[in-house]
Amino acid sequence: MPSLEAFAKMQNFLQVRGRRKAHTRGCVPPYLHAVSALAYNLRARGIEVNTLTDAHYTEAGIITNRRKGSRDNVTLWNEEMRAAWNWLVAYRAERMEKFDRPIPIRAEQRRLLVTESGTPLSKSALDSAWQRAMIMAIRDGELDASDRYSLHGLKHRGITDTQGNIGDAQDGAGHKSPRTTIRYHHVLPVVAPPKPAKS
Repeated sequence: MPSLEAFAKMQNFLQVRGRRKAHTRGCVPPYLHAVSALAYNLRARGIEVNTLTDAHYTEAGIITNRRKGSRDNVTLWNEEMRAAWNWLVAYRAERMEKFDRPIPIRAEQRRLLVTESGTPLSKSALDSAWQRAMIMAIRDGELDASDRYSLHGLKHRGITDTQGNIGDAQDGAGHKSPRTTIRYHHVLPVVAPPKPAKS
């Protein structure tokens, strides 16, 4: 799980480097900052972000199609999620138009994440892009090597940062068991000392 500082530094790095012209020194895929924001806010695995489609959009928030037996849920919109979603929709439209790709009629077939040529981004391509960006951030001194984290680490960070009790974190993560949530929720509980009852 990234520290809050490492997460903020990496998010900034992804935004700055994602604006560089494609295939130039020091650039990263432009979609990574939006992927990072969604993975954190949705408390989602990389595959769950990778397979988002227009069908996952609702007025209330984003439906997350959970894997590994977890329950689907809707995460209410916040400013960061809306900005990431809107950015990805605009990028997809621009890429598909540039390469004259047909737009699927059905919402569930319109993948949110696309490659530079407008085709759906594969999970392996996303993982490779993430690892290359992380290595670049460390090499360029933006992050310490000890701060390196995986895309899945953002799910840990999102669950840990969920306000409320362990039940709220469990609902946010979509876990069926609080046992699973406890593995992701890295907050040390603060409890009051015992107080004997007066007779």
